[in-house]
Amino acid sequence: MESWTCDKVVKQLLLRDELKSQTLAINEKSKSLEAEGKTVYKLGFGESPFPVPQFLIDEVVKNASANEYLPVQGLEELRKAFCSWIYAKYQAKYEPQNVIVAPGSKMNLFTCIASLSDNVEIIIVTPAWVTYFPITVIQNKKMTLLHTKPENNFIPTPEQVDELCAAEPNKLRVMIFNYPNNPSGTSLTIAQAKSLAASFRKNNIVILSDEIYGELFGHVNNGKDEENSHSTQVGHVSIATYCPERVILSNGISKVVGAGGYRMGVMAIPKDLAYLIKPMSVLASNSYSAVNAPIEKAAISVFKGYTPLANDRKPLPATKDALENEIYLSRSRRILNPIRRYAYDKLKASGVIVAEPTAAFYIYPIFTPYADKLKKRGITNDKDLCLDILAKKSVAVLYGSAFQRPADEFGMRVCLVDFNGKEVLDALAKEDEKNGWVFNNHSEVDVDMKFLEKNCAKLLKGINNLAEYAEELKAEK
Repeated sequence: MESWTCDKVVKQLLLRDELKSQTLAINEKSKSLEAEGKTVYKLGFGESPFPVPQFLIDEVVKNASANEYLPVQGLEELRKAFCSWIYAKYQAKYEPQNVIVAPGSKMNLFTCIASLSDNVEIIIVTPAWVTYFPITVIQNKKMTLLHTKPENNFIPTPEQVDELCAAEPNKLRVMIFNYPNNPSGTSLTIAQAKSLAASFRKNNIVILSDEIYGELFGHVNNGKDEENSHSTQVGHVSIATYCPERVILSNGISKVVGAGGYRMGVMAIPKDLAYLIKPMSVLASNSYSAVNAPIEKAAISVFKGYTPLANDRKPLPATKDALENEIYLSRSRRILNPIRRYAYDKLKASGVIVAEPTAAFYIYPIFTPYADKLKKRGITNDKDLCLDILAKKSVAVLYGSAFQRPADEFGMRVCLVDFNGKEVLDALAKEDEKNGWVFNNHSEVDVDMKFLEKNCAKLLKGINNLAEYAEELKAEK
């Protein structure tokens, strides 16, 4: 655990151009190398590879003439739809008056943290998405980094939480909690969520849960019981299901419909923390004013139309748009799941440390087993390692210290997205039509390796090149 406070030097550094978002920087570097005519396997930038589904495009077009300023907090219809969606998906109850809409989930996270009192300690679980650290430090909040372990799938344990709180048990804390996780691709099981929820209650911790990747869950055939496994039947396990009274739930449309560029996030706040809505709205009113009207109106279709089923975690899509979205998500998952498994198997066999990814489109290998060999090459930190991989294997990845991990851990985020998502989805749709596939939200069959080799060849080559780099280290005397 590390504690941080902000001083003038850190603030000035954070505001310098050299410290703009590391994810954007790696994408720009990859593009510049491509412009020079070099083949680059772009595994550094975490953007959904899939296109915006047609039903949402149609809604944007339908609302394109909307030019009015919308309510700062967001349209009531959208806030109601989001609450219904959360309840149908995760059985967690939130009220529309305690929901706020923003131009991207990042802005909601920013205004939420800004609205917390100065005596609140922010806990950031690492590896952590690159934005959590700067938006906390810029606002002069006291912060503690909680480093998770790969052997625990980068998920904090109740014992870690208890240890963190032991010295000051009555202190007010807010934990930024991101599962499915960016950068590791790991996610919660029901058993983990239950045990952590009990620990959060015991230690009076509020959870700021960023679940932007929730609907890109996966399944792992590990033979375990439902509470300890990842499966289509279980779906995304949200911490809000098990302690909704202390979970601030953040989501949006960047991953659930591949609409990152539309910039729209939604945050639901439990009633006991509803006082946060007013300062967040004040900050919104005096900065971005509101989400742009066509996008916000169109986004209602993303969350509307789900019917919860008793004693069942998987809701039925009850409208045409909801069904189209679920088919889109199902096909996305059927593509991503075997890609994650392929990357995991390849990297694990190469001797690096890697937690098995079970959601999203990330994997986080750690080259610590080869630390001595890397140092003999003059490579002493993760940045140098990633530059060497780019130079030798043409694979662009993002170094682990950008995610608040130790630089000498030699970790990195690998984004498994270097393929044309539209073409791959279209290819799968044709196969499904030929095979008479019918959507089933309780069972999903992954595409096979033949499909991946035909449609995602460049991505597989990039994964192979990265594994080759590790294998070459392994072979060195």
